[in-house]
Amino acid sequence: MKIKKYFLSFSIILINLIFISASISKASGLTDVIYTKIDDDVYGRYTESTTIEQTNYRGRLKLNPSQQESLNKSGYKSQERKGRVFTTELGQAFINRFYKNGNFVDCAYFKIYGNTGGPLINFNYLKIKEMEVSLDLYYDLIEDKTAIGLYDRIDKNSFKNDGRTLEKINYFDIITDETSERVYLFKVKDIYGNISKYILKTIGKLELNNEKSPGSKVTITYNTRIKGIDVPSQTLDYGDLATPPEEPIYEKIEISSGPSAGVYNKKFGGWFYDNRSHSIPMDFSQPVKKDTNLFISWCDTFRLRGKDRFETSRLVASKFLQSDYAVIVNGYSYPDALSASPLATATDSPLILTRKDNISNEDISLLKSLAVKKAYIIGAENTISNNIEEQVSNIGIITTRITGSDRIETSLNIAEEIYNITGDKKAITFANGFDFPDALSSTTVANRFNTPIILASPEKIEKSAVEFVNANNISDIYIVGGENSISNDIEKNFNNKKITRISGSNRYKTSLEVTKLINYNHHAVILVSGKNYADGIVAGPYAGLTQFPILLMPQNDNLDLETKEYLKSIGLHEAVTIGSEKWISDKLQEKVSCVTIEEES
Repeated sequence: MKIKKYFLSFSIILINLIFISASISKASGLTDVIYTKIDDDVYGRYTESTTIEQTNYRGRLKLNPSQQESLNKSGYKSQERKGRVFTTELGQAFINRFYKNGNFVDCAYFKIYGNTGGPLINFNYLKIKEMEVSLDLYYDLIEDKTAIGLYDRIDKNSFKNDGRTLEKINYFDIITDETSERVYLFKVKDIYGNISKYILKTIGKLELNNEKSPGSKVTITYNTRIKGIDVPSQTLDYGDLATPPEEPIYEKIEISSGPSAGVYNKKFGGWFYDNRSHSIPMDFSQPVKKDTNLFISWCDTFRLRGKDRFETSRLVASKFLQSDYAVIVNGYSYPDALSASPLATATDSPLILTRKDNISNEDISLLKSLAVKKAYIIGAENTISNNIEEQVSNIGIITTRITGSDRIETSLNIAEEIYNITGDKKAITFANGFDFPDALSSTTVANRFNTPIILASPEKIEKSAVEFVNANNISDIYIVGGENSISNDIEKNFNNKKITRISGSNRYKTSLEVTKLINYNHHAVILVSGKNYADGIVAGPYAGLTQFPILLMPQNDNLDLETKEYLKSIGLHEAVTIGSEKWISDKLQEKVSCVTIEEES
C-alpha cells in the first residue's frame, strides 16, 4: 500500500495546547471495550482500547463490509481504538487504528469534539491509509462555550465561589485543595459518557475582595481576543456607570480556494465577565466599584459560495482533502444529482457539478488534487456526454457510468450500486423525483440511516421500485414529503414494512421535521436555499461528511419561531451556509448562526 502523510491545515494556528491525562472506564455501547492508561504524562498521552465494533458520536464511523474486506485482504487482523483526551478547552479526538504485521498504523476516521458535544472542526474524515507515523492533530480553537467555575480560598478549610457558575458539570467540576489559593478541576467526558480523572491547575493567589474604596479610580478592560480589533479601556470614578463602548466590527475574510476556502465572519454578541461560557453578561446599569476585565462574545458565521453552481461545488469538494472516488453529474439535471448524493456519501466522495459536454480545467485540477482513482458519471449521454468520460479517463481515472431509461430507473440503478458498496440493505428512502425541495431534505435521512434515495412520482410508485424493494428484502422505508408530494401508494404496496413518513406544512417545515426526526447529537446545521436546488445538491455529500443535517432556508430575512426555538433547544453553535447571499441573506445567516448568543445578550 502506498504510504502517504496527511496534515490538517486551518486558517488560525492554535499556539498553546494543554493536554490532560485521563483514565477512562469501560465504555457503554461497544462490545468488549476496555480502556487502559498508558502513562501519567499530564500533558496528554493516548488512552487505548481494543474494540470489536466501531461507532461514532454522530453515527457514521462504522466501517462498511467492503471497507472491512479491503482491510482484511491487506493483512489487517485486529483493530485498536485510541483516544487522546484534551482539556475542556480543547475537547477530545479519537483515532481508529488497525493492526498489521505486529504494528499499529493510524488510519483516518476521526473527529475532534468540543466540550459542548459538537465538533470544533469538521471536514476531517480521511480515507484509510497506511502511514509512517502517528497523526499529530493541530487545529484552531474557534470559540467554544466552556463554563468555568472559580473558587476563592476564605481560610484553610473553606472556599467561596466567585459567582462564575458551573453550567456544564458533565465536563468538569471544581474541587478544594489545601495548598492552592484558587484551582480548576478539569474533568473531561468522552463520547461514550465516561468521565476522566482530574488534574489540578493552580491559579495565582487573588484577593478575596478586590473592591476599591470610594473616591478611587476603577478601570474596565475590554478583551476582543482578536489581534487588530481593539476597544479602549475606560477609567471611571468609583461607583460611576460605564458607557457601553461602540460595538467592534469584524471585517469578513474570504478565502477563494483550497481546503480553507469560504467566507468567514463574526458578529458582536455582547460583553461578559467570563471568558468561556459567556454566562454572566456585563450589566452597564450597575455602578462599577472595582477593576473589571470584560470579554467579548463573537458569533461565527461561515459560508461556501462561488460565482456559480459549478464553482460552489468545487469549493465544497475541496473540503474532502482526499478521496478515492468522485461522483460527477450534470449541474442542470437535479433528478440525477439528487439520487446520486447518497452514492457520494457511501463512497466518502464529493459531488461535482459539470456542464453537459465538457468538464472544466478547474474540475480536472480538483480531481487530481483529491487523488481520485474512480469517478462515477451519472446520467445518460444526452445529459452528460461521452466527452466528459474521455476527459476524466485521460488523467488516469477509471470511470463508471450509471444511467437508466428515466430518472426513476437511474435512481434504482444508483441504489443497487450503493448496496453493493455498503452491503447494508436494511432501509431505503423515497422522495419526489419531480420537485426538488423535499428531495433535498431526503438527503439528511439518507445520510443518517445510510440509505439510497429512490425517486417516485406524486401519483404512484413505479412497479420497478416495488420489485426492487422486495427483491432486496428491505425492511425500513422512509418517505420524505406529504401525500401531495409523494403518493400514499407506497404505504399501500408495502403494508408489511416499517414505514416512516416525514412531512411538514411546506418545504421548510418538512426539512425541520426531518432534522428533528433523525435525532443527531448535533449542535450544527447546514443551511441551503429552498428555492435553488443546485446549492442543496452539493450540500448532500458535505452533510454526509460532517454528519450535519440540512435545513432549507427561505429567500428572505425571516427565521420562523418554530425553527428558532428548535435551534436554541439543541444549543446550536455552528451553521454552515452553502450558496450566495442572493439565496440566503447575511442577515438570515446571522439569525441562525447567532441564535444562542442573541438569547444570551
